[in-house]
Amino acid sequence: MKAVIWGYKYDDMRASWAPAMQTLVKGLQELGYEVVLKGLTCNGLTDVREFDPKTDNPCDVVVYNHCDISHLKGNIVKAAKTLFFKPTIPDLKHFTIDEMGYGPYSAITYERPKYELTNPEPFFSEKVAKWKAERTNKFSAELEAVSDLPEDYWLVLGQCVADETVTRHDFGDHRRKLLQIVPEIRRWSSIPVVVKLHPYMDGTNATTTDYSEQVAKELTRDGVHVHYGKLDIHSMLPRAKAVFLANSGAGIEAMMHHKPIISWGCPEYHWITYNLRHLADVRRAMDLRWFDREKQARWLAWYYGEYCVASLEDVKARLRRLGLDKMARA
Repeated sequence: MKAVIWGYKYDDMRASWAPAMQTLVKGLQELGYEVVLKGLTCNGLTDVREFDPKTDNPCDVVVYNHCDISHLKGNIVKAAKTLFFKPTIPDLKHFTIDEMGYGPYSAITYERPKYELTNPEPFFSEKVAKWKAERTNKFSAELEAVSDLPEDYWLVLGQCVADETVTRHDFGDHRRKLLQIVPEIRRWSSIPVVVKLHPYMDGTNATTTDYSEQVAKELTRDGVHVHYGKLDIHSMLPRAKAVFLANSGAGIEAMMHHKPIISWGCPEYHWITYNLRHLADVRRAMDLRWFDREKQARWLAWYYGEYCVASLEDVKARLRRLGLDKMARA
């Protein structure tokens, strides 16, 4: 049995994504797969041989990174099983393996997970408590805590305006949506609005915050406070009344703090959020009687127990649930 790991979207993993990719490769190998790399440079995998189109196409499994089935058109590797790899919250070890893509455009967005019977303990008292205390983040950078916050506020989380989670997994202008939703929240509430722009709003290697400053000026008005830069979200969540966001992975962090989430763009966790389909519905969304804290906690425990992986044993269990062990025995 053969698995091809293709650097289809990102071909250089010598830095932050390497630990997760190493764990995935080891998991496939321990399930009996020969793993080969196609156009991928990754620390710790120098002993894995390169793809040979004469012998490795077709293959049994092909794994793409940071993309989804909508990208696969044209001359691609033929495989019996196609999977998608994507690092995610809360740190550089955790990642997802999905049959459709990642985040909002994934199988768990379209197929309701069976999370209701999952016990949220000891997951919250052990893992989540540790992540919150250590202010864990996926950006491999020191994030600054925010202290100058109101006592009570609505928190709005922005995303990078060019990210596919808002250009393809949602569609339209994310910046414009922020400019619409912030005043609508203020229209129905005297409680301040705090906006946190994405840490990489200005680009991954940006040397200025010019774009963030421009967006912040557009959003700022009476009762609206905008923060940008490399900021720690865990310092902003405790006093938030609820969180407004699109398809952001930060929704996972909001759940760690048991915060009601009002979402647009249909994220993978929309099963436990208020599904904001219309701007006109903001007023109803802000009546938080719909929020079910226990249901949210069960979803998050399911997510890390059955779907999102980090350890080698987690990876092998996830690959088995996807049927790869049966393929290896066939």
